[in-house]
Amino acid sequence: MSHQRLIAQLARPAARFAHTFSVPATAASAPAALAGATRDGLYQASNASHLAVVSRSSEDHADARRRALSLYRLWLRKADEIIALYYLDVPSQAIRQRVRQEFEKTRHVSDLGTLDVMLWKGQVDLQETLNLWKQKTHLMRFFEQAEFGDAKKAPFMDKFLAGRH
Repeated sequence: MSHQRLIAQLARPAARFAHTFSVPATAASAPAALAGATRDGLYQASNASHLAVVSRSSEDHADARRRALSLYRLWLRKADEIIALYYLDVPSQAIRQRVRQEFEKTRHVSDLGTLDVMLWKGQVDLQETLNLWKQKTHLMRFFEQAEFGDAKKAPFMDKFLAGRH
């Protein structure tokens, strides 16, 4: 690399990030959702704060609903990217269905403070997922949650109390 090109790359803000690296011309092995090489061969693998949002309070229920729908749609749009990032052997429809289940589970919540916290947690969860701050096992656990908490323990406790442990 010539000295002048190196100086030109360092002068650009994107070249200063640690997540920016040079990609060879034959980057055919990268997943399609990750193909983001620029004209000069630089690839922005992740910008940790590109999904960060400032936590705020909803003005009313309509605002909370609008924010929830926006977050829901963002999760649905990013399903294919999540599969590509984590090399999941799960169809994107399964991710979309599971996300819908999570949003439907909390549909009855009407307290604005609770809604704001849930929206913030959903946004943080999406940011952590897309920034690869989770491991594949964390995501796979998300899909096998047929039973939660005490529901898992109930058969054991029934047997234990009946003396058949």
